[in-house]
Amino acid sequence: MKRHLFAVMLTLFVVLMPLAIQAKSVHAQAITNAYGIVTAFRLNVRDYPDPTYGAVIARISRNEFYLVTAKSALNNWWQIQLADGRFGWVNGGYFTVYDGYLAPVITPAPVVSNPSPQPIPAPTGALGTVATGSLNVRTAPNPVNGVILARVYAGEVYAVVGRTASMSWWQIRLVDGRVGWVSDRYLDVTNYGSVPVTG
Repeated sequence: MKRHLFAVMLTLFVVLMPLAIQAKSVHAQAITNAYGIVTAFRLNVRDYPDPTYGAVIARISRNEFYLVTAKSALNNWWQIQLADGRFGWVNGGYFTVYDGYLAPVITPAPVVSNPSPQPIPAPTGALGTVATGSLNVRTAPNPVNGVILARVYAGEVYAVVGRTASMSWWQIRLVDGRVGWVSDRYLDVTNYGSVPVTG
């Protein structure tokens, strides 16, 4: 009987010991990373740890868990890894972190402010200068059928790309690339000799 009991105990030891070692290994592995849970109903994930300069790249929901990969110097922002593999920052006020001491402090590169707009090159060829306070630019050379698509203002200069046969309307190119028609009465045109008839 004792021999049988010893054999059973030895068998259990041999079978269960590797499982216990594996469980210990898995537990040790689990606590090597910080993790956190969302406490807000919806939480913005940003590409930079700042609500003004950080663009929203995703939104996550309450009670979702995420791996924490880094933290800001003040511990008020946490970098997490999303399910799709991307990394982003969440505000610590809406995200409870566990084992946060394991997350390294990183200082992300500052957001570059919007660069100064490049000057628009001056148009060449036929030019038209607006000679009234405000001038409607229309989709067709006709005040009845031409829908207003923009307004241009006194002193502004535009490239003239077309005209009517009577030269009573000019087709100009706006700064956004669209073209439209303006009345000859309110546009002073130079170098119009090569302007083709387009309407």
